[in-house]
Amino acid sequence: MSNFVSLHNHCWASNLRFIDCINRPKEMVQKAIDLGFNGIAFTDHESLSAAVEILKVRDAIQKDHPDFKIIFGNEIYLIDQSELNNTQNYYHFILLAKDSIGWDQLRALSSRAWGRGYVERGIMRVPTTYQDIEEIVGSNPGHILASSACLGGRMSKNILAHDVSAANQFAQWCIRVFGADSFAFELQPSDNEEQIQVNRALIKFSAHYNIPYIITTDSHYLNKEDFAIHSAFLNSKQSSDRETEKFYRFTYLMSEEEMTSVLLAGELTTEEIEAGLRNTVLFTQGVQTFDFRHTTIVPRIKLPEFSLNKSLYRDGYKAIEYFYNSHDPQDNFLMYQIEQGFIKKKIDITPDRLNRINTELDVLQYIGSQINQSLSAYLNLTVNIIDIAWQVSLVCPGRGSSTGFYINYLIGITQVDPLKYDLAYWRFLNKERAELPDVDEDFQPEKTAEIIRLLREAYGEDNVLNCATFKTESLKSAIINSGRGLGYNNDEMQALASIVPEHRGQLYTLNECINGDDEKGLEPVPGFLDKFENYPGLLEAVRKIEGLPTNPSIHASALYVFNNGYLSQNSLMRAPNKTKITAFNMHDSDDLGALKMDVLRTDAQSKLAKCLELLLADRQIEWQGTLRATYDKYLHPDILVYDDPKMWEDMAQGRITNLFQFETMVGAVAIKRGHPQNVQELAELNSIMRLQSDGGEQPIDRYVRFRDNPEAWDLEMMEEGLNLHEMEILHKYLDQSHGVSSSQETLMRILMDPEICNFTLGEANSARKAVAKKQAAKLIQLKKDFYAKGEGNG
Repeated sequence: MSNFVSLHNHCWASNLRFIDCINRPKEMVQKAIDLGFNGIAFTDHESLSAAVEILKVRDAIQKDHPDFKIIFGNEIYLIDQSELNNTQNYYHFILLAKDSIGWDQLRALSSRAWGRGYVERGIMRVPTTYQDIEEIVGSNPGHILASSACLGGRMSKNILAHDVSAANQFAQWCIRVFGADSFAFELQPSDNEEQIQVNRALIKFSAHYNIPYIITTDSHYLNKEDFAIHSAFLNSKQSSDRETEKFYRFTYLMSEEEMTSVLLAGELTTEEIEAGLRNTVLFTQGVQTFDFRHTTIVPRIKLPEFSLNKSLYRDGYKAIEYFYNSHDPQDNFLMYQIEQGFIKKKIDITPDRLNRINTELDVLQYIGSQINQSLSAYLNLTVNIIDIAWQVSLVCPGRGSSTGFYINYLIGITQVDPLKYDLAYWRFLNKERAELPDVDEDFQPEKTAEIIRLLREAYGEDNVLNCATFKTESLKSAIINSGRGLGYNNDEMQALASIVPEHRGQLYTLNECINGDDEKGLEPVPGFLDKFENYPGLLEAVRKIEGLPTNPSIHASALYVFNNGYLSQNSLMRAPNKTKITAFNMHDSDDLGALKMDVLRTDAQSKLAKCLELLLADRQIEWQGTLRATYDKYLHPDILVYDDPKMWEDMAQGRITNLFQFETMVGAVAIKRGHPQNVQELAELNSIMRLQSDGGEQPIDRYVRFRDNPEAWDLEMMEEGLNLHEMEILHKYLDQSHGVSSSQETLMRILMDPEICNFTLGEANSARKAVAKKQAAKLIQLKKDFYAKGEGNG
């Protein structure tokens, strides 16, 4: 191993405000290891967004390279508080976390910078002030390393302006705030005359203050030969050519030999260069290895005063007894809400309902103990969010697996009684999948901003953040943008990009176009590679650019809720429209322990709201004091009439417009052909119309055929060799859907039947996922397991 740690490097996270870099963390770490470096630091332009990905890269190399250091940093824009909104210069400055406290300080500084962000000259400016650093770092020093950065740093600018006094003042401030052992002057290899001048001056400042100087490469691309690709990327979205030669010619991850060669040509001596390289190791000796990932932390809402009547208490119901007697008030309040559900809905407490509640509470208790979080707190929070949303918006009856949980129905998370429709609780939560559930709720799209405002008022401004998502370069955009950057004809690039196919709404990747994907069932695109032969450098550029994140946006539904402010688990950024968002995408935010809640939006809720408005205006119904009370009296699923033949006939004949989930032509055809007579059949059709076979009879055709001629199904089963008992088993599961396995729950029930496959719940769930995602390789194995277990059961 050499005596060098690369301390100034950029990856895709530097692209989130402007196009800047084509590096990816995995490739950077691997090259640093190949070059024999002791470690590498990631210092993106006011961005920490790649940190979780970097952690996962560290996980992957830890076993083989346990001593290799990966350092988390940030290249901030440092100005004085008086310069906010009043400067032409945003000076670069490097910060590196020595430990977990330093990481927290980086997040606090970054959040403050983004929190005050403002647009200037078309760019989101996110400056950090001297005062911020003095407050956050100065109050607990010793956890951050700092260096003077590149030619864009204040130290370099002062040197080039021959302002020795200002340079000295800045150096003295850095030493005072960070400490003499935690600040370094930064030299960089380049043939740029300004950089050569700065390098020589910084060595003199280093000697004067007895402060180390270090050598960095300010890496924006990986290899020397990637310069043209990086230039193409920088120019891909500009109306005119962007200067790349002067600033970026040497900004790649150099070997020690390359750095030495360039620096020697820049008038440094071998001894000076060796000292600068060696100082990177000495400077980072105190950097610790730490991990900031965390299991999900469920916020605990402030509970109102409540009194339990223990109306559900019975001997033998251990889970109910546990929640009644729990020392956690969140458990007690959940029981209170369940009790209130029986009272409000005027439901009798029957043995089957008690059994279901006891079973579901047992699952809640078990999973909570496994993940060390209160699922009662999660459900109470979900109810509270729904209650807040009802102040301004209609809330949907529920969707997905949450509708199968009876407790959800009783406490108001869902509005459909799962016992009435034999919905399975285990699709929502079960002991074989010890994790937090996921509740999807739909609200009126036009009310989303107001709902989020109310949530922030209720929980605190810093306890609610929209989730970030990062737009990535698709293969099509990579072809077009690379071609533009390389100077190729735009029409020809558009034509080449048009060849890229889609699969289930997703564009093929370059690898899928060239090699296909057996798991997804994708075939290669014939002759795709040949198309690149007339455009030298294009394929290489596309390989580098495809998939790179380029700018942040707001996730369509994900919202994160925190107990003690976002800084306890996340960090702040802003979307281009200045909305506050997490600094990390959804999966990374999950890894950091933040709790995601989905605030979905469907036009159906807006249409229902308009319907309610018109009914009130026409005095067909009366306002009940609140939106929720009015809805509950007239539109709640529990009070709607489902046995009106005219309604079902109007539906089948297309006389009911805007029928939810059936608005498309496919839906209209399915309704007409399926002619449902009840809610269960309507739900079956909603599933069946989405199914497609690879050839032959389609599921909707099979459904109609067996519905019209039930004997045809029995005949088909007999022809396949099933005996009467085996036919009875399938009738038990498929009678309602006329011989078609329409839903994921039905598939799982069949697979778990002791007389069929006797799959465990976990195995059945894995099979469900393989079928739903059409994972070809897993489906092949599933078929083998299906027959093997079936034969094993006789």
